Amino acid sequence: MTVDTKANLLTRANQVRTETGGFANTASRLGGLFRDIIDSLFPQPSGLMLNDSSTGAASVNTVAIQAAIDAAHAAYLAKSGVVEVLLPEGEIWVKASVLAETYWNYGVQVLASDGCLSMRDGVLLRGQGIGKTILRPVSPTLDVIHLVDGTNLTLDGIEINGGWTASGAGHGILQVTSANTPLTAVDNLAIRNYYGHDLGSYALLNPKVRAVA
Repeated sequence: MTVDTKANLLTRANQVRTETGGFANTASRLGGLFRDIIDSLFPQPSGLMLNDSSTGAASVNTVAIQAAIDAAHAAYLAKSGVVEVLLPEGEIWVKASVLAETYWNYGVQVLASDGCLSMRDGVLLRGQGIGKTILRPVSPTLDVIHLVDGTNLTLDGIEINGGWTASGAGHGILQVTSANTPLTAVDNLAIRNYYGHDLGSYALLNPKVRAVA
């Protein structure tokens, strides 16, 4: 399902104030109400500590972004439409996920803590563009993003700097499944305006997971 961007919807909310001329208080209340509704549908991670490579900052960033992704996923399940998570401009350090979840890749167990962020169904994770929103793991051994199942998922305007070293083996974006089966359909998955570099292995996805009709 295609949805309007947050910017377009906020523009419409602001038009309420203009189009209800002569009712300034009512317009203000309606405009504010619409903005609150729109913000609730487009979760944004709060408390991010940009350009800070410390482990503490990476922990804060990881938890905040994951919370926004999970909130967007819950909203998607409630209204059956893709929900957007907006990342700000800057270098955003992330660390191993604190989620106690187990994923699978063609029979091989993958822990959530093997990576940093777990993308959910119905979520659009949007950055400000290549060279502007940069995700960077504290360790090159970590998968930066796990795409869980891969249905109605979109990544847009994101750069990943894996910080690769000779011993690094992490992936940029790794496709995983929530069930131990290769027969999981990947459907309506879009990755746009993405740049992955300095990664020890796959920069994008894992070819072992196959889509079925």
